[in-house]
Amino acid sequence: MAVLTAFLISAFFAPQAKATIDFTNWASSSGGTATGSVNGVNFTVSGLGASSLDSANLTGSNFTGFTGSASQGTIDMESSDQLTITLDSTVGTLYFYTVFWRGNAGGAQLADPAYTFSAPFTVLAGETAGSVAGDTLTVPSGFASGVLAFSNIQTLTISTNNVSGNIQELTFGLSDAPEPTTATLMGIGVAVLAAFRFRKSTARR
Repeated sequence: MAVLTAFLISAFFAPQAKATIDFTNWASSSGGTATGSVNGVNFTVSGLGASSLDSANLTGSNFTGFTGSASQGTIDMESSDQLTITLDSTVGTLYFYTVFWRGNAGGAQLADPAYTFSAPFTVLAGETAGSVAGDTLTVPSGFASGVLAFSNIQTLTISTNNVSGNIQELTFGLSDAPEPTTATLMGIGVAVLAAFRFRKSTARR
């Protein structure tokens, strides 16, 4: 019984494994629209002012726990772009990567650049140059890089008051495998406990 108790405690408090991120496969970009697929889901990104296919190093501390490669595929955008991302189907969790999103360089504009998303998000890593209020990421100065998570999303729009029009990058990914939940671990524990009690009752007969 002591062994079983130890198992249940360790299962309950064990850290959940990080899901593997399946990153975007950028296929094409022209006329302000980029297309591609991610984990079998096709998508379009529209509203791009600068839409060159690019790559970025997603191995640094801004992406801890959700890193990509040193030359992960991205799409260029202008910091003033008003974007719409449309996926073919709803996805459980969209991991959205901001790469050098620009702040107010030298006080060039009256209001600090703010990027407002059409859905709530959680900051998973980075974004230390910015601050979050509601569904808006504000970058007073410098560059914001990091990972945001959106749940149950099919269409995502991004609006901004940034007028600089300088280049920054984005990419995104989906979870390649579900993470084990506390409920799952406890379910395993209950099953083991039931089996233990059955074996004990059988032994007494």
